Amino acid sequence: MLLAAALALTGCSSLAANPNDPVAAARGLSDAPTWVAHRTGHDCGGAELSQSKPLSAKTTACVTAAQQSSDVATLAWVTRTTEGDPTPTFARITTRGTTVSTTAAFDQYGGGGWSTSTCADFRDLPNGPSCGDAG
Repeated sequence: MLLAAALALTGCSSLAANPNDPVAAARGLSDAPTWVAHRTGHDCGGAELSQSKPLSAKTTACVTAAQQSSDVATLAWVTRTTEGDPTPTFARITTRGTTVSTTAAFDQYGGGGWSTSTCADFRDLPNGPSCGDAG
């Protein structure tokens, strides 16, 4: 009986640590920023971002359209740790700049919680020259 309970708990914790949909799971976290949990504005979907891969033309057009109508645009993407744990990241883009929030809640070796940074120009996502820690 104890073995069955231990196996059940282990299965639950591994699902929590590596959810099937990390973006949806992160939006549901109790400590998620309000703008992450409750989307507003233009949802420009997911983006594949890395240092060597800029935003796609489709994503850039979506964000630009939102800015031209003075609306907010949002993006979400997932990177993986060395161990393969998901790290969901969300961007909220306004005409005044971009707020980026990332959670380490699913990183088995991370400290959990959210970190926030800013970018003056959304085209610099994820870590370009106009991006830095939020004060």
